Amino acid sequence: NANFIVLASWLYEWFPNIPFWYPQQGAGVSFTTFYPILNHLIVVVIAKVFALPIAVAFRYYALISVILTSLGIYILAVRFTRNQTVAALASIFYPLSSIAWIFLLGWGFFAEQASYVFVAPAIVFFELYLSGIYENKSTFTNRLFFLLFLLFSVLSLLAHPLAFIGLIVLLVPFFIIYP
Repeated sequence: NANFIVLASWLYEWFPNIPFWYPQQGAGVSFTTFYPILNHLIVVVIAKVFALPIAVAFRYYALISVILTSLGIYILAVRFTRNQTVAALASIFYPLSSIAWIFLLGWGFFAEQASYVFVAPAIVFFELYLSGIYENKSTFTNRLFFLLFLLFSVLSLLAHPLAFIGLIVLLVPFFIIYP
């Protein structure tokens, strides 16, 4: 997490005119293309908007990402199980699981863990879109569901490529087993 905070601090210093080159790592690397920076930018925006230190904004975003991921799990579980009790249990057990916090704050997988915020909405909007396709609906809302699916998929890619790859691998069987 120290590396995340250092990179976010450097972004904070240069935001919104982010330079292409980051000279403080090795002999220098391309900052905008070597690692997904969406989570860094979210932390920087939180720090700038609320006039917080980067480390405090980082902790707030960590908490917000767990809460939003839990909310996404609830919506996903309600959509697939049609049972609010099961959905509530799933959303309660996620923040209670140790891996939700160890990835974020212990092992340094912050960007990957925070990118899970975008995965559940992408799955929900993809399922809503497929429902409309199978019901032969070509409406504005069905197109909107597809655009929202694309938006959340791209956000997951910009947040962390592994979350996007996991999302795509998960959604491929939808075409096979969905109806």
